[in-house]
Amino acid sequence: MVNIIAYGAMLNKESLAKTIKSREFKEVLVKGYSRIFNQRAAKLHLYNADPKQNRVAIANVIPNEDRYFNAVMFEVDDYEFEKLKIREKSCHTKKITAELKNGERAEAIMFIGNKIYEGNEMQSNDYLPIELYLKRCRNGAYAVSEEFGNKWDETTYLGDGRTVKKYLEDNN
Repeated sequence: MVNIIAYGAMLNKESLAKTIKSREFKEVLVKGYSRIFNQRAAKLHLYNADPKQNRVAIANVIPNEDRYFNAVMFEVDDYEFEKLKIREKSCHTKKITAELKNGERAEAIMFIGNKIYEGNEMQSNDYLPIELYLKRCRNGAYAVSEEFGNKWDETTYLGDGRTVKKYLEDNN
């Protein structure tokens, strides 16, 4: 069994269920990383996103000693892990230590977007979130709890440094 960190679309149980069966989520904090919308989606057509626009970003994580973000952790067997690797094929995996709500620590695997995928540059701080994808992530985060969703909005950044919370305020 392997622990997986979900910080973007996999937070959404409906989205995750397209790959593996639903399971129990444990809330965690991931320290030393920043969640950021800087990763171009490999399959823009899944989100009806226009490749000519800059609203092409999905969530990614980058090392940042001064930041942390909330996420969920769940267990998968080897077969399910292979299915998740296919789902997240434009990413690589990184072993990290997550902190559970009770203060315990657990080893887990996190998917991180590749800078180059199939010969294409995939990261830019000029990208904005894909509207449908952002909604899917936020629906998943707020399904965990209102507090979790608020924290997700406050610990998720755009390439220009704004939080998702600020981005939504600016665009409503």
